[in-house]
Amino acid sequence: MTPFAHALAFLHALSVQTSNAILYTAMYFKHPAYEIEREYRFEHVRAIDNVEGVITVGSRSYIEFDWRSHDPRSLTHIVLGPATDQEQARQYAEECLRSIGIDPRNVRIQPSTIPYRS
Repeated sequence: MTPFAHALAFLHALSVQTSNAILYTAMYFKHPAYEIEREYRFEHVRAIDNVEGVITVGSRSYIEFDWRSHDPRSLTHIVLGPATDQEQARQYAEECLRSIGIDPRNVRIQPSTIPYRS
């Protein structure tokens, strides 16, 4: 193996290890102020040119995940962000729940306790 091939192999291994560390950090660590969210984070690692199931909203891309097909009762709690009009957001959340067949009375909807800084 040539020195150039060794360098490429090393850089590839380094990039894989660095990527793993970044993904681990993204999944398991968050600022303590956001603990109330108790969200689930899913990381889907795939080839960069594989766009199957990708939805782009603005500048962000997401993988579509139908949680209702796994367990429709899994949504039990909604926390409204601190910057939103709380009453309007509550009404919208209830409307969204009804539109997918979930009784809003079975989902706890509450404002975030995180202080808002503009």
